[in-house]
Amino acid sequence: MNAKYWKSEFNKFCPSTPIIVVATKTDLRIDVNADQSLLKAKEGKIIAKKLNAQGYYECSARFNSGLDSVFNAAIQLGVKSSESQK
Repeated sequence: MNAKYWKSEFNKFCPSTPIIVVATKTDLRIDVNADQSLLKAKEGKIIAKKLNAQGYYECSARFNSGLDSVFNAAIQLGVKSSESQK
């Protein structure tokens, strides 16, 4: 699982950094020609929980869907983390 690799990298180099899991290109789920092994929302939430992530988000740049939620969550966690390290 690619997420485990990145979790270990964050733990090694940025141990106090909060992590969120983001599923991108969710518009491909409705594309009949897309790979049917795409991650489902339920699977993404399970991965986020296993990684002890601060949240799970989905977005599609193609449809401009979920982008605000992803960026707002990242900013809020960054600010919160920064304040707690002072």
